[in-house]
Formats: sequence, structure tokens, C-alpha cells
Amino acid sequence: MAVAIVGIIAALVLPMVIKNYQDKTLDAALKREKQTLESSIAALIVNENTDDYKKTMLYTYAEELTDYSNSSGAFIKKYLKVSNYCGDNNGDCFASKYYEYKDGDKVEYTPTYKGACASLKNGSSICMEPENPKHGVKLLLDVNGKKGPNVYGRDLHVYEITLPKKGSLYRSTDDPDWDYKLIDINSAEP
Repeated sequence: MAVAIVGIIAALVLPMVIKNYQDKTLDAALKREKQTLESSIAALIVNENTDDYKKTMLYTYAEELTDYSNSSGAFIKKYLKVSNYCGDNNGDCFASKYYEYKDGDKVEYTPTYKGACASLKNGSSICMEPENPKHGVKLLLDVNGKKGPNVYGRDLHVYEITLPKKGSLYRSTDDPDWDYKLIDINSAEP
């Protein structure tokens, strides 16, 4: 009798424990990926030896591009660890189906694969569209690639990063083991 009660309790609790663990793992992966992408983008003006993000490959004056190979595609290939570059569409970098929850119901979700897309060596998938006069750098990110749960808001995320107008390096300490950080030179203080 005691074994049956323990079995019933385990059957009720175990799915919640697994879901909580998976949510924490996906959240940690999202934070890691966002930090990596934001750091790579922030360092772009230094890496490209310029003082203005508008002079980099992640900015275009065209509001609509049909070819991303010289903009976000070039950035992905040069600064991210790519296992499979899919070009200007999904190719086979993302899962075949995604879902989202609307009003408690699970419905099929169709992401917009706009920009250059790739599968990264860490298992995530990304589509990146460069900044233009109307929007910042747009990102579609699946933190675990084709693996499930393939649900918008859990492992699939859409977000945007706005590039600063200009950038500069600021030495934040007098320590000989220098610590430089990127700042917006238009702001009053670093």
C-alpha cells in the first residue's frame, strides 16, 4: 500500500520537477546566448577598427534586403562559431514545427526567418537581420536548435538590439591589469 501511494505521488510530482528543470536550463541557455551575441555586437566597432556602428556590417541604410551575405551573414560567419550556415532563409537550421500557447491552448507557431540563419556549434540556431533606419538588429534565437520543446517563449525567442550611435573604449580603472568597456560617446558619463 505504501509503495502504491509513493508511486502515485511520484507520478504527480515528477512531471512538474522535469518541467521546472527544463525551464531553468532553457533560461540559462538564453541568458548565455544573449550575453554572447550582445558582447560580439558591442565589440564589433573595435574588431572592425571603426568608431561608428553605421560603418560596420551590422548596419544597412536599405530598409529591405534580399541578400544578407555581406551584412548579418558576414557577421555570423566571422564572429560566431557556425556548424551549418543556412543563408538567407531557415534551410535546415531550425525545427520543422514550432508551437505557442494562446489562451491556454497549444497552437502551431510560424516564426519569421528573416536575415541570415545558421546553426551554431553550441547547438543553438539563429537568424539575424542587420539594423537599418527603421529597426535595430533583429534576432530569432532557438537556444537548443531543433531539439524540443520548440515552443515560442520557452526555447524560441525573438528580440532586438539597438546599436549605439557611436562607441569608444573607456578605461574604467587605474589598475595596470586594465579593464576597458564599451561606452556610448554621446552620453555625458561613461
